[in-house]
Amino acid sequence: MKAKLTFNLPEDNEDFRDAVDGGKWKSLAFEFDQKLRSMYKYEEKETVDTEELRQLFRDMILEYGLNLD
Repeated sequence: MKAKLTFNLPEDNEDFRDAVDGGKWKSLAFEFDQKLRSMYKYEEKETVDTEELRQLFRDMILEYGLNLD
């Protein structure tokens, strides 16, 4: 089976980037999940700061060369 995606560039550039970067987003989600697991398992559960997690997530997005916009 084959699939073909067609984009009208530059108009569909955002959709194109989302399709091309799908593997990176999957890797990022897995790595973030592993980090959360590690934090839960080895750190005090009451000390997890949501702003710290948000910044960690944004830093990882930049490391993967991705963008939320």
